[in-house]
Amino acid sequence: SASSVLHFTLDAGSSIDPSGKPLTFRWVVLRGDQECILVEKQDENGTIVRLSIPWHERFPVETGSQLDSNRVDLGLFVGNGDHWSAPAFFSVYFPDNQKRVYDEHDRVLSVDYTLDDYVDPLIETPRDWIDKYRYDANGSLLGWDRTIRSDKGSESHKFDSSGRLLVKTDENSSTVGRVSVRYMPARDSRNKVILKQVQANN
Repeated sequence: SASSVLHFTLDAGSSIDPSGKPLTFRWVVLRGDQECILVEKQDENGTIVRLSIPWHERFPVETGSQLDSNRVDLGLFVGNGDHWSAPAFFSVYFPDNQKRVYDEHDRVLSVDYTLDDYVDPLIETPRDWIDKYRYDANGSLLGWDRTIRSDKGSESHKFDSSGRLLVKTDENSSTVGRVSVRYMPARDSRNKVILKQVQANN
């Protein structure tokens, strides 16, 4: 995401009480920075809410704990006046192998994907590059510069705002073309599965 804040709209309107009693909805931040997470009711009863969740670095699951987490958890408790339900959970996971920097306008400045922290590859496939983003004077995204690291050194690439790679159409010309890229899983020199950037056949 180009912004540090993710937005979700959740609807619990299908909840019913078997005896027909009216329900009350209570949304609770169970894990995460409660000062930064915004839960906005979209109707009077809180049946529908809009969540605003900023990027979370790794943090203790509770104050003083040695156990850290990259997950934000919200719980929905539904009450009928006599009892509260067990919670329904909504979770957001922030990959531990990324280091992100945002500016004061919540625009992403850089994403470092080269951290060697373990993440389940079925959730997030590692990659060996760092992206630094470019904006114009009005704050609109122009694209990003990518530095790809390998055992042989590093190489630089430029992308436009739509994610197309900028390439010279001729080695003796300053004309720049744009090509699409694909991201394919491959094994690196350590036999580790990572994403590789490959030019697509246009």
